[in-house]
Amino acid sequence: MVLPFRTAIPFPLQTTPLIAAHDDSTQLIIGIALGILTLVLVWVWQKYLKRKRLIENIPTSKVKGIFMGLNEVKGQVNCDRPLSAYLSEKACIWYKYSIEEYYERTRQVRDKDGKTRTERDTGWETVDSGGNSCLFNLQDGTGHVLVHPEKAEFTGNLVMSEEYHHGSSLLSAGIEVLGDLFSSNDKNESRDQQNKKENNSIYSKIPFGHVRGGTGRFRLTEYIIAPGDTLYVMASARPREDIAEPELGYSKDDDLFIISVKEEESILRRLFWVTLGSSLGGLIALVGSVHLIIQHISSQPPQPWVYALVVAGYIVLSATGYLILMYNGLVDVRNRMKRSWSLIDIQLKRRADLIPRLAECVKGYTQHENEVQAALAEMRSTGTITTPTDTPNNEEIQAGAQTTMAQGRAMAQLVAVVEAYPDLKANELYQNLHTNLIDTEDRVALARRFFNESVTAYNNRIETLPDVILAKIARFYSANLYEIQASDRVNVSISMDK
Repeated sequence: MVLPFRTAIPFPLQTTPLIAAHDDSTQLIIGIALGILTLVLVWVWQKYLKRKRLIENIPTSKVKGIFMGLNEVKGQVNCDRPLSAYLSEKACIWYKYSIEEYYERTRQVRDKDGKTRTERDTGWETVDSGGNSCLFNLQDGTGHVLVHPEKAEFTGNLVMSEEYHHGSSLLSAGIEVLGDLFSSNDKNESRDQQNKKENNSIYSKIPFGHVRGGTGRFRLTEYIIAPGDTLYVMASARPREDIAEPELGYSKDDDLFIISVKEEESILRRLFWVTLGSSLGGLIALVGSVHLIIQHISSQPPQPWVYALVVAGYIVLSATGYLILMYNGLVDVRNRMKRSWSLIDIQLKRRADLIPRLAECVKGYTQHENEVQAALAEMRSTGTITTPTDTPNNEEIQAGAQTTMAQGRAMAQLVAVVEAYPDLKANELYQNLHTNLIDTEDRVALARRFFNESVTAYNNRIETLPDVILAKIARFYSANLYEIQASDRVNVSISMDK
């Protein structure tokens, strides 16, 4: 007789793990936390990738060529009234410091069996930190511009990284070399006294007794930006309130304000690794979240196809987001190119207004008025360039070049007249107009240079992978550089013989 097979599956042994799994909410909490972490990392990826592409799209401009809106400028720091750094007391326009104390703590922990044990905890805890900044000028070979550093993201030079111990001297020297090893004994004694004085000054700034379990061992760190440092600045330009000049500062519309001692290439490398790390980290966090939540619900790990579906979905969504950023970036770089084209128009209009006023100024001095007026008529007949609705074509760029050269010929006529009449050079009205005209000439040259750099950035973007694929689909066409014709580069020959 065959007995029924009733003892093959011990029911209590199978149900106990299921009940325990459903009662344990730790997996669910960790899974939800990983899901939130995924969203945060995706947001970081999107933010820093957009920032990286924006920096790549904006060409570097000279100080004199700054226009309203977001600008990328490089120059040196100039400040008449610099700050004094808190720890090093060096002259600077920005500083940031931190003071940390090493602690050793013990605590009693009870394990699951009800036994107690002592755990030792060590580490560094910040006891004081802070920073400050002030107004400064950024200058290059073309001029200077005022910078308001509020709300900027600073990157400075490390000038202090030292450790002190309460009741003793310096433990580890910082990064600076304080003296010459081969100097005389008198100089060494003087330097030792100065170093001792500086150490005492720093020592007086350390707060004692603020950390539970503090050991009296302190770590001091300070970063500064000093006058004379070369800076990379990405900021918004706006009109100054006191004089008719631009200034750089923060704008919520652009929401990007960087002041850094590092080069642009270094900043882009850091942004690349941040975007890559946040993207991969978001994928790992998402897979872990799905694993823990499904395992909590079903008490079994997900099937392999679930992981494949999660990874594929993440890649598709990331690719979609990247395509959106790519298209928006192409539109942005094209609009910036069109805006740089309008800057040439603005400066040519300014020059066109100045030249007739100069002509009126020299009118009473010359018998060659007909030559000047003919040149002015040629300048007016060409008109001014117009801002295109799309990428400026070759005909529009040639028309702009013809306008520029017509104005140049009119100016050459006026300059020749002035050279023939020395008294005219001393005329105060003429000198004022001539100074403004020279300034306009510089601005026209800078505007042309900035336009060509904007065109280069735009063409590079739409002709390189992966943007070239989307650019062809969305019909983004390449633009031409602003170039003067070879025949127009010949100096204008003018005879002042009567």
